[in-house]
Amino acid sequence: MHSEQQKRYAALLVPRFRLQSVLLQTHSIQANQTEIPQNHQPIALLDSTSTRGMLLEVSESAETFGITPGMQASQALARSPQLILLTASTTAEESLLQRLLHFVESLTPRAEKKSTALWLLDLRGINSNNWTAWGNQALDRLLQSEGIQACLGIAPRPSLALCAVRRANPLRIVEEPDSFVEELRFEELGTSPNLLKQLHDWGLSTLGELLRLPRQDALERLGPEAAMLWEIARDSRESVLRLETFPEPLELAVDFEHPIETVAPLVFSIHRMIEQLCSRMRLLQRVASAMQLHLHL
Repeated sequence: MHSEQQKRYAALLVPRFRLQSVLLQTHSIQANQTEIPQNHQPIALLDSTSTRGMLLEVSESAETFGITPGMQASQALARSPQLILLTASTTAEESLLQRLLHFVESLTPRAEKKSTALWLLDLRGINSNNWTAWGNQALDRLLQSEGIQACLGIAPRPSLALCAVRRANPLRIVEEPDSFVEELRFEELGTSPNLLKQLHDWGLSTLGELLRLPRQDALERLGPEAAMLWEIARDSRESVLRLETFPEPLELAVDFEHPIETVAPLVFSIHRMIEQLCSRMRLLQRVASAMQLHLHL
């Protein structure tokens, strides 16, 4: 049995998943870009099934003009005439999901897909003395190799990792669970409007304030939903993830930006990919029956 200090879970979140998927498809020619354009231009994603041109997701720069999801395109354009409108694409979303699937598999085989944009990873078996460095490297690799901007929250328990990723910018490590729980606001925990009103009527705004009350008395007055809040803070049971099934076979690919004039860079890249594949097979408890190398000139 691992102690809580040894256990680590990570929550990987891709903000604006649908918008990023269309942007990646639109800019697929620029395969080596390291920055997604929505940081610089107001962009919004249209619901292709809406006759009124409703916005599904908007970029950060669009938000600065007061443009929000659910707004009609005509209203958004009135606030920012330079707004770029894109249309949602299920093909683009599936492509981004497959990229994420391969990336998550490269980290750990023990992963649960909470939604297309949110993954929960069991990091046991990964040896790291510096989770901040590990997390930054993972996010940087995802951005550099796939062009995907993501956030990562790492904590000793899955529930805390899910809370941490909502506070990540783009990384949040929970080293002291008790102090982290103390400052969590009920709005971050998906609390229902009715319970939220009750808690606010009691003068409570954070989970720490609730935990200082007698549990049984509080649950009798607040109802069973409040018990979920105690579970987030105090649950130390072994967590079982609904593991995702990863596709076969195990594959890795690399594109070289410039022509290779000597064999050394090629050998280095092949050696690195073999190490990654061996690491993934160890985590999956598999052995290789064959290995194929394809070189496209």
